[in-house]
Amino acid sequence: MPDDDAQLMVNFQRGDSGAFDVLVRKYHVQVINIIYRFLGHVNAAEDLAQDVFVKVYQAAPTYKPTAKFSTWLYRIVANHCLNYRRDTAHRPVVSASALESARQRPLETHLEHDPSKALETEELRTAVRSALRALPPNQRLAVVLDKYRGLSHREIGRALGCSEKAVKSLLARARENLRRTLSSYCHLKGSDPLK
Repeated sequence: MPDDDAQLMVNFQRGDSGAFDVLVRKYHVQVINIIYRFLGHVNAAEDLAQDVFVKVYQAAPTYKPTAKFSTWLYRIVANHCLNYRRDTAHRPVVSASALESARQRPLETHLEHDPSKALETEELRTAVRSALRALPPNQRLAVVLDKYRGLSHREIGRALGCSEKAVKSLLARARENLRRTLSSYCHLKGSDPLK
């Protein structure tokens, strides 16, 4: 058995519904975060996370524990994100109310002692989020799984259905695209947000 979570999925296959509940509790927030970082829209992330767990539930009878459960799950998440993005390419992903909510969100408290520093930090975060959303979908997913989930290149490759070499290439192209997109901002601010 690759890991304890794979064993939980096997237990669920055998009729232990509590095992599925444990998996959902463990991974629900992680799945929402991955989808949110990919789409930039919290409501869609919550809805799609529900869909992902429905797919996991439906796929249980055919599940084979050949890799870590999380890798198998992230493959479902990646496919779901890419399909959603393809199906909604003609519609804006971020709603006006979400943008307004983000503008009204208070800046981090540890920066409040220096309002100009807090504003620069928030501007940088906004620029990085925007640049990330502008990446091609596979590059964006690779970056999210690498930077925000901390997966190895091998795990990312399994999740995206490609080789480790392809993952390295995706990440290198993503880094170059981000650097190019953010170059004027980094030049003006004198920092590199990618480090």
